[in-house]
Amino acid sequence: MTPEQKKHLEENDMFAQIGDNTFIKYAGLLYLGEQMGVTSIITRSTFEDLDKQIFHFKAVVKGLKIIHGEPREVIYSFHGDANADNVSRMVRDSIRRVAETRAVARALRAYCSVAMCSLEELKGEKVTERPSRNRSNKISPSSARAGFTDINVGELLHDLRESPRTRKRK
Repeated sequence: MTPEQKKHLEENDMFAQIGDNTFIKYAGLLYLGEQMGVTSIITRSTFEDLDKQIFHFKAVVKGLKIIHGEPREVIYSFHGDANADNVSRMVRDSIRRVAETRAVARALRAYCSVAMCSLEELKGEKVTERPSRNRSNKISPSSARAGFTDINVGELLHDLRESPRTRKRK
């Protein structure tokens, strides 16, 4: 990530500090993905046990990167899971979406070469986020549908910027 991108993430509260650890927020990964050439994010449910509330998703992030001076299409694929034991009580009704969000976050972190874990990958109940100077609400995970979900990164970021919950307060 460039110094300008890091500055943007800091100014727009896209990092979370928990104890001595820094985590990137999902909105920050979406911003970096757009900045770094992500062209599509596709998710697919790979396992569901509705009775036990266990969900696994696969996310595929595609984009164009300059490698050795040449533009090349790159593809990163990662899995995310969620169950009642690894999500906070607050999102238990959204376990399926948490699994999808975790998969997307992991794929975006790999695509963008972000070594830190994303906030959304954490369990939540044992974690308390310290308030920051630009307190904003967390971005909710993308809505999940059966089968594949194709997310238009540009439209999603535009929606996030225009949302009253995420718009910068003046």
